[in-house]
Amino acid sequence: MNYPSRIEKLQAQLRDTDMSAIWITRAENCQYLIGFRGHAELDVSLLLTMDLCLVIASRLYADALQARELEIRLIKTDLISTMKEVLSQLEVEVLGVSHAAITAKTLHS
Repeated sequence: MNYPSRIEKLQAQLRDTDMSAIWITRAENCQYLIGFRGHAELDVSLLLTMDLCLVIASRLYADALQARELEIRLIKTDLISTMKEVLSQLEVEVLGVSHAAITAKTLHS
């Protein structure tokens, strides 16, 4: 599979929006884009910016993901805290979210 081209295609589409990044949380979409998915909901998600594909994952998947030579940020205590830290570091201003279960209220809690 040509996973890098799939990511590049999505990044090109991102350039045509007002979003700084998109957070991909659906396991099926992660599988399609990087060939990997977690076993439980939100175990593995992707944060795509114009020039970065960052895998946000549970520590359970660290070895498997590192073997794939992906840029990884492991979840420290919880997913939302980790995402807030990453978004701040990357100076993401407008975030698109691809999963209906993640709401603005969840992100601001």
